[in-house]
Amino acid sequence: MKIFVSYARADKPYCIRIIETLHAHDVWYDQRLYAGQDWWKEILRRLDWCEVFLYLLSPDSVTSQYCRRELELALRLKRDIIPVLITRDTVLPENMRDWQYVDLSDNLTVENVSQLLNAILMVERQKAAEPAPGAEVEISESRADSSANPAETISNAVGALEKGDYRRAARLLRRAKASGYQSRFVKIDKLLQVAESALKERKQTREVEREYQHIVALFAFESTRQLACETLEEFRREFGDYDPRGLRKLCKPAAAEGNANSRPRNANKFQPTPSPRRVATSPPPSSKRPVARASSQAVPDPPAGRGAPAPSLKATAQAETPRRLPDADAPLTVKEVLPMLQWCDIPHGTVTVSSIVGADEDFGEMTVQVDNFVMSKYPVTNAQFAIFARAEDGYKNSRWWTYSEHAQRWFKLGKGVAEARFSGEKHPRENVNWYEAMAFANWLGSLLKMKVALPTVAQWQRAAQGDDDRYFPWGDEYDEEHCNTLETGLKMTTPVNRYHQGVSPYGVYDMAGNIWEWTMNTAAAADEGRDRRRAVAGGSYVSPCDRAQTSFRYYLDPRVRYSSIGIRLVGLT
Repeated sequence: MKIFVSYARADKPYCIRIIETLHAHDVWYDQRLYAGQDWWKEILRRLDWCEVFLYLLSPDSVTSQYCRRELELALRLKRDIIPVLITRDTVLPENMRDWQYVDLSDNLTVENVSQLLNAILMVERQKAAEPAPGAEVEISESRADSSANPAETISNAVGALEKGDYRRAARLLRRAKASGYQSRFVKIDKLLQVAESALKERKQTREVEREYQHIVALFAFESTRQLACETLEEFRREFGDYDPRGLRKLCKPAAAEGNANSRPRNANKFQPTPSPRRVATSPPPSSKRPVARASSQAVPDPPAGRGAPAPSLKATAQAETPRRLPDADAPLTVKEVLPMLQWCDIPHGTVTVSSIVGADEDFGEMTVQVDNFVMSKYPVTNAQFAIFARAEDGYKNSRWWTYSEHAQRWFKLGKGVAEARFSGEKHPRENVNWYEAMAFANWLGSLLKMKVALPTVAQWQRAAQGDDDRYFPWGDEYDEEHCNTLETGLKMTTPVNRYHQGVSPYGVYDMAGNIWEWTMNTAAAADEGRDRRRAVAGGSYVSPCDRAQTSFRYYLDPRVRYSSIGIRLVGLT
């Protein structure tokens, strides 16, 4: 379902948590438009685009002029409205008091998230029973089709197939077949089989995604973990190995193995999209490299032995645990520190940075000079972060957290490392906040005896754009074969070295999609007693492609952890 979320700016953190439960749907919310963009036109465009209007009810949102205006327009457009109460003491306006709403005011639980998903499911079922979008056009077309000759009907059916309108294509082909149309070359039965198979597969795919999303909600709580695992096995017997979140790994081995003697009837369907074959790419332009005291020679991925199983994350972490050389002043090479740690040269240049609405920025556009630096070829991976987390001198060493009072305060809370949502040694490490990203950079810099940091927005943009202000790292046209964004439908992270055709002009991978990346830049203002919000850039697997553009960013509380945000590093002299 296409969902528009209306919320008050003060409720944004909770809004994002709610949106993360809706991975099975195409969700849009105003998480920041560019300064200079006609933002209200974009709101209107998205209201026209959506099927469901999700209104998050709080004291701020029900009194917000913009939220009320969005609601009014959604009602005028006859969109399905789902009110969601997120603050218990909200006083609803008189015209809303008779509404039935989903109550999420007691935080997210299995029960209330299921209520929200079921509310969306009910709307989806109602729409499935109604005429398809464009039904009025279809009615007028059907009249024309009824008087059209069979050849024109076949032509219209093929056009509908090309547009993905399989329902209309099947109807037209049945009509042509009933008319007695025959051709030596055009096989109506085969065309009809294509249309009906596509309709059946689309329906089944939606059912799979919908049912899987309900199981995801059960895994969010320890109290329902056993039930979730049992439910997942029942799901698996019906639909095969469709498991984009890797939920089976959270279950006991016995449950994860399932019944080896029974093959699910749909086992060959709904497999995760395989990685594309490796394609040769042109080497990035050479540039003068900054002098660094650590070896920055590119380290190729370690080859796997023929027929040998891939090493486990634990084995890799133990094998690659950073070690001190006898000479404490001698720098370690990157290969001795982390697997897949490679640097790309980014030469001196300029970038045009635009201010962002809602970030207290009012500079419009400004051209920034960026000195040469090196950037990590890939985002920080699960395997790399695991070494930091387990190292004796790693995550638990307070030395890496002394860069700010806010960081020290957060570290002393003792929250510890959060688990990554997605496994895989080469998958980007997510579920880390800005403080943890900075601590990781400080730790790595100490080992390499060079300055390692998070990139500034200007550095990040320079590495992604090169010299031509391109919209995406590879050019101006979006291509879902080049990155992992919402449009790919994967709904999970992918290995950081997967998209060879999506590299930036300097050979940097994954600068569009997969995960957002923390940067050094701060919003201009902060609430009293709180740290300033920090910018993230690059988009993620749950972001539409317009947010994966090279100049897009938005700001978040540095304490938050999300499965869509990770780490990118730069090295400086």
